[in-house]
Amino acid sequence: MKYLDKLASNRTLKENLAFIIDAIRGDKKSNKEENLYNVIQELKANPVLLEKISQDFYQFLLGAKLSLNLAMFGILSKSGFKNEFWNRVYEKFLPTPPKEGNLKYLLKTTFS
Repeated sequence: MKYLDKLASNRTLKENLAFIIDAIRGDKKSNKEENLYNVIQELKANPVLLEKISQDFYQFLLGAKLSLNLAMFGILSKSGFKNEFWNRVYEKFLPTPPKEGNLKYLLKTTFS
C-alpha cells in the first residue's frame, strides 16, 4: 500500500507535511507505529522527494523567527525545550483521548 501517493514535488511544504501526518495517523484501527515505519521506508525509497521536502523545511526554518515563535507558543518552559518539544510532537500525533463525561467527549462521540 502506498502511504504517500499524494506527496508531490510541486506541492507546498504545508501540503506535503499534512499528507505525511495523515498517512501516519491513518484510520482509527490502523497501527500508528507501523504507519510511521512504512512512511519512513517510502520516503527513503524516493530520495528526490525527500530532498525537496528537506530543503523546503530547511528554508522555512531559516526564514522563521524561531526564538520569538518558541516563546510565543510557550515551548520555552520551565520543563525545558527538549521535554516540551517532544511532548507537543507526541500530542500532535497521538492526542490524549477526552475524559468521559467531558463536553469535548460528548461532542466527539456524537459527531464522529
